[in-house]
Amino acid sequence: MGFYLELMETSNRAYRLGSCVINPLENKLNCNGTEQILQPKFVELLGCLVARYPEPITREELINHVWDGNFYVGEKALTNAIWHLRKAFKELDPEKTYIETLRKTGYRVLLKPEPIDTADKEKSVGISITTAQIRQLFVAMCVISLVVMYWLFSSPSEQIKSSFVLPLNSIESVTASPGREIYPSISNDQHYLVYSWRQLGKPNNLYLRDLHFPEHPAKQLTDSPYTEGRSVFSPDANTLYYYRMGSDVCEIVKLSLINATSVVLGECSNKYPTDLDISSDGKTLVYIADHTTQSGDYVTRI
Repeated sequence: MGFYLELMETSNRAYRLGSCVINPLENKLNCNGTEQILQPKFVELLGCLVARYPEPITREELINHVWDGNFYVGEKALTNAIWHLRKAFKELDPEKTYIETLRKTGYRVLLKPEPIDTADKEKSVGISITTAQIRQLFVAMCVISLVVMYWLFSSPSEQIKSSFVLPLNSIESVTASPGREIYPSISNDQHYLVYSWRQLGKPNNLYLRDLHFPEHPAKQLTDSPYTEGRSVFSPDANTLYYYRMGSDVCEIVKLSLINATSVVLGECSNKYPTDLDISSDGKTLVYIADHTTQSGDYVTRI
């Protein structure tokens, strides 16, 4: 799974690192039965290191992800956070080294992270079903069976009349951040949402949100002076394509969610409204671009 997707997983699920278990939702570090509460920034930083395992991650990337690119604050805060993480691991598990500093490169974790499998925990929990519960379950199954039989044997006109209509009050907000959130795009598996968010006084940037955990904050994907617009996922959700616009330029960009690298694929129209889309097999990307003919006339094509 790509770096950004792994990052989402490490911020939502407990995982094991050596003799320790990290619970990001509760900011807890538990090693051999002894527990410590960590600051949320420390847990988020550790999640970045774990998501990149076994490769190192640079200080610049960590500051971008954890401190939103604020290098004035992030430089000292990162050094302080690494020191506290090492101190916590050393106190709870003094026999192992968890975080390594690579000179002029960054940091990396030395132990392989493993997600916690909750299946065994669920199996170990005893299930007690009373006679009353069994009776209620039987009644519910009978009602469901009657509804299904009525639906199967009723006429089409009756089915239309009894069709389910989504009430307006069932619509829920996915985001509630200050500023302007536009151009939503959902991955094919409906797991992730990408959108362009313009905070007050700041340029548009792309953000990634895990729809399975809507209560968790979105992850920032871009940090540039450009205005990022509409985006589309590749079918496997490992790549994101989007356009970005500056004062005199419009570019189509390919962002890999595997290694967090981006490549400019071409230029789009900065004189007319632009857009892009991708084929269902992920092999063809279409977008609006400007090309100048020999006579000097502009020709817009898709």
